[in-house]
Amino acid sequence: MPKPKPRERQLIVDYIRDRYSNDRVSFDFPLGPPPTRLIAEFGYTKALRIGRASRVKVDAVVWKDSTLILVEAKIREWVNGVAKLPLYKALVPETPELEPYWEWPVRMVLALPYSNELIESACERLGVELDEFTSATVDEAMAEVQKWQSPEWRKAQAEKRHTREILGLE
Repeated sequence: MPKPKPRERQLIVDYIRDRYSNDRVSFDFPLGPPPTRLIAEFGYTKALRIGRASRVKVDAVVWKDSTLILVEAKIREWVNGVAKLPLYKALVPETPELEPYWEWPVRMVLALPYSNELIESACERLGVELDEFTSATVDEAMAEVQKWQSPEWRKAQAEKRHTREILGLE
């Protein structure tokens, strides 16, 4: 099966545009403190900048009505989204950039094109709000994934592999 094109970025952008267009939003927001070894070597302020790449990132943080909303958007791998959000919420009080908001309530939202009973149940147990959302980009991605499951596509891929083997490319 081919690797899917990165469409989750477009999903989160479309979702935020639709649901939170008038609110303050930050994408790919780093959570948790900077690594202590960087603080020791470079000082706290520089460690924040340098250590950004090593910190976990939530797809989006929304500031709305004195509430922080952590948003993950997933087209596939929904379990990852459900599992990550409670961790992200736990890191909010350790995130220096969010210190002015540590006392605010934190909501966790998982945006999916569609869901199932397993995901709904897990979200309910973990306090994650499930929001089914789709856009033209998501619909296109889902159609492409479904195409990969078709017998015609699988046959064409088998023929390509066979040709590559004959030509010595595999």
